Amino acid sequence: MPAAEQTIFIVEDDAAVRDSLALLLGLKGYRTQSFTCAEDFLRVYHDAWAGCVLLDVQMPGMNGLELQARLREKGIALPIIVITAHGDVPTVRTALKSGAVDFLEKPVDPDALLAAVRTALDADTAQRRAARRKPNVSWTC
Repeated sequence: MPAAEQTIFIVEDDAAVRDSLALLLGLKGYRTQSFTCAEDFLRVYHDAWAGCVLLDVQMPGMNGLELQARLREKGIALPIIVITAHGDVPTVRTALKSGAVDFLEKPVDPDALLAAVRTALDADTAQRRAARRKPNVSWTC
């Protein structure tokens, strides 16, 4: 899928961080859409969305790991990059075991972020390509 059709969905409660991430990614040619909380993202999510989720761990209400789990429960396969200022081994382990593409600590290194985004978008493209190749099988008795 062309990068122009993919969006990086930023779920981050800190306005300064959210805006700086959107600015950096926008300057590199990526389309972004920002959300102040996990609940807002879930409320408007649409199955046709392509891209990846850049997700903060510590947020009021539903935290990032809870959103990650909810997305998996709903079968939403958008690749996730987790960012946090409060990284510890159990949090990293949970995020990665739950399928996160990467786990980055704040302040986020721009090169590491861009590499993680490219990996996540490539994974999204591969998932969508594989899903289109699956034959629709219907059984009759």
